[in-house]
Amino acid sequence: MSVSQNESRRQIVDRTKRYFGCGFIRRDLSDKTVKWECRSIDQIHSIILPHFHLYPLITLKNEDVKSLREVVKMMSNNEHLTRAGLIEIVDIVKEMNPDGKRRIALADILATLR
Repeated sequence: MSVSQNESRRQIVDRTKRYFGCGFIRRDLSDKTVKWECRSIDQIHSIILPHFHLYPLITLKNEDVKSLREVVKMMSNNEHLTRAGLIEIVDIVKEMNPDGKRRIALADILATLR
């Protein structure tokens, strides 16, 4: 889970970190932004997803939140530790943020798993 802004709008990133009380802030040199990130499954499950349950987004990103909720649930059930579970998670994730950059193409991950 992340929020990124240009340096001139860093206050949004700082406020996001303060609001949720978790995660960390880092500079992303690849796109010259500042990012707040939370990578803890426990914190995403217990802090961030409940917020978006109470205050759903009114944009298409709400579908990504629903997908994230499903992935976190699967990971909490250790389904990511099986080949079938991991394939299902990658299939869910490939629909999320389709315009975003990824270090490894999800199609390549799926080809390796299958």
